[in-house]
Amino acid sequence: AVVSTQSTGAAHRTDTPYRTSYNISSTDQFYLIRESEIQELELERKRYNESAEALTRNQEDLRKREVKIASLEKENETMKKKMADLEEDLRRLQQVNSDNQRLRDENAALIRVIGKLSRNPL
Repeated sequence: AVVSTQSTGAAHRTDTPYRTSYNISSTDQFYLIRESEIQELELERKRYNESAEALTRNQEDLRKREVKIASLEKENETMKKKMADLEEDLRRLQQVNSDNQRLRDENAALIRVIGKLSRNPL
């Protein structure tokens, strides 16, 4: 409602700066609140991004560890096979040494027999 009288108009004009000031203040406060909310959302987004990056790094580390574990398991199987082969070689070597010792003993016995036979002719 617009008042046409001079005295009311003057009162209206004095109210206008307060009202304008209030509106400006309210608008400023609204924008400050929104700006604060935006900053909070940005911080939250940044935290989520950092968490996602950390998760990605952890997943990459996990994949690297899985590859390393697979490699170590393969190496372990290779070493077990090599150890089994070496154990078999050791058994063969022990058998050869045993056969060699038996042949030495037989050879020594034959030499003794030949020696006795050559001293005592029939």
